[in-house]
Amino acid sequence: MSENSGFVRRNAWLWSVLTFAVGFVFGPGIVWQYAELRSRAEARADDRIRLERELYERLQVLANDVLSKFPRHFILRDAFFEDKEAYEQRTERLALDQKLVSLIGEYNRLEAKLARLENRKPRWFVVPVPRPDPPALVMIVPSDEPSPPAEGPTPERKREGLFEALDEDLKSLKQSEGLTEKP
Repeated sequence: MSENSGFVRRNAWLWSVLTFAVGFVFGPGIVWQYAELRSRAEARADDRIRLERELYERLQVLANDVLSKFPRHFILRDAFFEDKEAYEQRTERLALDQKLVSLIGEYNRLEAKLARLENRKPRWFVVPVPRPDPPALVMIVPSDEPSPPAEGPTPERKREGLFEALDEDLKSLKQSEGLTEKP
């Protein structure tokens, strides 16, 4: 026993250094700070994944909602070009166009946020609407007179109000997000 106590007394400085090192490492020291930092990083990664998942789910709901409204849009658009005096259909068409612009604008804003989060370029919503057919062109050419130029589609038929509104909304979104397109 005296041999062990002699060892302890002779190396008292060693015990104080070991006690300090163990206290530093396992006390409020480096190990606990590293563990806390690591748990914070994992929590941030979990939050980011959760946010991405929520954004993807919301994008899917918006896309389904927009695509479900387009069949009605086709019907109202065609009816509008056939009979411009049908005010109920015209009002319904304008309301539906505004709803579509609103939904597609929200989709594009969420996509911009998701693209920034994932550090990629945004994938904007592509409107699956073919442009309306121009009216049938009939050209009567008298033999003695020079032929008049053929009439093309009216400006209203060239660019629908829905497309103009979507272009304006996307342009303002790109300016607010600081996004530019390459020519």
